[in-house]
Amino acid sequence: MKKVVLGFVLAVPSVMLSALPVAAQTTVENVPARHSSGRILGSVGVAGMFSRQYSLRQSDGQYGSDGSMQKLAGWTATAEANVMKHIGMQVDFLTLYNTQSNPRMTKFGVLAGPRYTLNPYWKATPFVFGEAGEVRTTYGQENPANHPGSDWNPAAKAGIGFDVKLGRNFAFQAVPAEWMGERFDRSGHWQNNYQARVGFVFYLRK
Repeated sequence: MKKVVLGFVLAVPSVMLSALPVAAQTTVENVPARHSSGRILGSVGVAGMFSRQYSLRQSDGQYGSDGSMQKLAGWTATAEANVMKHIGMQVDFLTLYNTQSNPRMTKFGVLAGPRYTLNPYWKATPFVFGEAGEVRTTYGQENPANHPGSDWNPAAKAGIGFDVKLGRNFAFQAVPAEWMGERFDRSGHWQNNYQARVGFVFYLRK
């Protein structure tokens, strides 16, 4: 008789557990899945860059042989961290070169500033940004008469771009309109540059 009673007592808990609602069990199992996508903390991107700038004549206090437009090409690397849902901070590292002008010219810059990301439209997510920093402009030795060597100059830039998502953490990025101004210390003049870039960006998630 004792064996029968003991068996009945052990069987009751198992019957009670099997009688729990299926929805409760499913809810517990699905809790991690709701957070599987993660929150985007920032991004890292690399892009090819094209720059078109106007070099003033030497008589205007800047360096450039004919005062015409010069075309530079290079690349840029961008790191961005989100501060709020739409507001973030980004830093740009850029390098540009030109072998067609006299003297030859190369630029290296580090600029940083705020970025505002808009809500997605169509399949693209647009953003605007503004930055400030320093650009090092170096001239070649082909024309020693007007060769200023290498100098770090204050710079600022602003632009608009968009990301087109290609995967969960991967997107195509284009910045079709970007202005960068560089103030030459030797003359005090500002040089206005138009730039554009295309590349890819990788999202960092929590």
